[in-house]
Amino acid sequence: MGGRGASSGISAKGVQYGNEFSTILAVDNIKFVKSTLSRNARIPIETMSAFENRVYVTVAANEKLKSIVFYAKDGGIRRQIDLDHKHMGQIPHVHEGDVTSHHKKFQIKLTRSDQMYINKVRRIWKEYRDE
Repeated sequence: MGGRGASSGISAKGVQYGNEFSTILAVDNIKFVKSTLSRNARIPIETMSAFENRVYVTVAANEKLKSIVFYAKDGGIRRQIDLDHKHMGQIPHVHEGDVTSHHKKFQIKLTRSDQMYINKVRRIWKEYRDE
């Protein structure tokens, strides 16, 4: 995950990896991560893994799911589904492209694929929590 992620080592800037997020659960290409520094986690920035189709699910301090972030092979953000806050009156909602830049696209209506992925992530999280 890079300088802010749930990895180990030291970045080129001398920042120890794993200082902001810790991995709670990993299932296939999905990692559930939680901020170790703040109660309101930002999304992880993928810089180390070139693993195509990597997905991070951010978990809030209250154990609620905040967002699902889909990464591309180059480490850039392809898509983000926000699960916990309104945008133009909609929960959940989707952002296309790199949501960390000013060139993001906003989409209110979820696709069928989005909804299926949300259901999958919620099911995995519920099973983990119920253990």
